[in-house]
Formats: sequence, structure tokens, C-alpha cells
Amino acid sequence: MTGREKCELLKMIRKNIAEMNNIVYSPKTCDHKGDCSGYCNQCDAEAKYLMEKLKMKEAKGLPIYIDTQCFSELETLMADSAEESDEDEHILMGDVIDYGPDQ
Repeated sequence: MTGREKCELLKMIRKNIAEMNNIVYSPKTCDHKGDCSGYCNQCDAEAKYLMEKLKMKEAKGLPIYIDTQCFSELETLMADSAEESDEDEHILMGDVIDYGPDQ
């Protein structure tokens, strides 16, 4: 999987989570030329924004919705990344917190 494909997959996952939780989220168009690692400061900022909004909802006692397909896609991406190299770990979507029914 190319860096560009990783970037697009992560944007799609963040957009899906934002839509499910009625959070306004408009990912910026990547203007990077050529291939990339799939992780950048812009992506990290968007992930941080989304996590802050989710934490605000949680603090208000509102439910947080995350489609199980998102977890499956993240697992695939992380497995792919692990196979590619032993580079420094990257945060794909901030801290993933289990917001299951027992929480």
C-alpha cells in the first residue's frame, strides 16, 4: 500500500467516524507531490481535532459511534505498515479508545 493510499484510507476512516457522530469534519486536500509515508502533520492535526470532539461528546455523556469496519481497516493498515519496515511508530488516528457498551 502506498503512502498516498494510506493517507486516503485514514481520511475516509476519520470522515466516517465524524459523520456517525455528527461532527463537522472537512479534511483538507493533500498538496504533497509524489508519494509520501501516509502520515503528516496535517493528518495528525485532523486526527487530534476529531479526538477532541469525541472526548467532548463523551464528557457530555453522549454516545460515541465507531463503525466496526473502521477497526478492520485500521488493522489492515497497521499490519501492512508493520510488514513494510521497522521505522518509527506513527499515530494513525490518535489514541483509540474502546467506547463499547460496558464503558
